[in-house]
Amino acid sequence: MRTLIITRSEIGMIEEHASKSDPEECCGILLGRSAGEGDDSVYIDRVIPSDNVHPGRRSERYEVSPETLLRAQKEAQSEGQEVVGYYHSHTNGEGRPSDFDRETAQPGVSYLIVALMEGVVLERKSWRLNKAGTDFLEEGIKYPPEEEYQD
Repeated sequence: MRTLIITRSEIGMIEEHASKSDPEECCGILLGRSAGEGDDSVYIDRVIPSDNVHPGRRSERYEVSPETLLRAQKEAQSEGQEVVGYYHSHTNGEGRPSDFDRETAQPGVSYLIVALMEGVVLERKSWRLNKAGTDFLEEGIKYPPEEEYQD
């Protein structure tokens, strides 16, 4: 099972973004790196929040700002990282990907979902669309101590 490795402070930033955005979904970008050969872990080095610019029902849909995505891609490239995933919230308390999430997802990329109800975080789960693009696979999430995280 692939594991997303993210610090508690980064998860805290995402959860705060989700709570402040409620009743609309929040969204953002996960910058990081793969652990390397023989290890399926993905390290999240930085979280970049975005405005939700979806033109429709933002309480059920999200879209990362194109300007934020472009900036994140440039920063990742200059720092030797890559965009390894995205995060967003579900305001209905469900931590599973929605049909909309499946329609817009890219295979192999992590999608961290923070599920909340009335501004209170209930759970957080990470998913990756399979190579065929037909189903999501749940990823593990690991929160190492901050001092152990930096290599």
